[in-house]
Amino acid sequence: MDVLFSELKAWGADTDSAVRLVLGDKGFYYEKLSEFGELKETELLKEALEDKDYNRAFRIAHDLKGVTVTLGLMPLHYAAAAVTEDLREGHHEDLFRDMEILLGEEAAFLKILSRRAV
Repeated sequence: MDVLFSELKAWGADTDSAVRLVLGDKGFYYEKLSEFGELKETELLKEALEDKDYNRAFRIAHDLKGVTVTLGLMPLHYAAAAVTEDLREGHHEDLFRDMEILLGEEAAFLKILSRRAV
């Protein structure tokens, strides 16, 4: 598990803060990372954007921003925050670029997670 945390830190995650939030229980934190890795929030976000349902997309992006900061997944958090702000401000022309960044960070996270097991 320490190798996983090292790889996440190298990617930019703040695992130390996230583990403190769960009172130092690294096993519980790993479970939450695994559960998050199985979620399809970015798929739901893409669907909402394809449907031009910007209110729904905003809610999904905002939730994603909150979950990722809680888990210390800062690269994902910053990308979700950019998408959230694009939607909040109506900057739909920036959404494609920021969604690509979000999807890239998600892929990087999932790659790290898939290589490690408890």
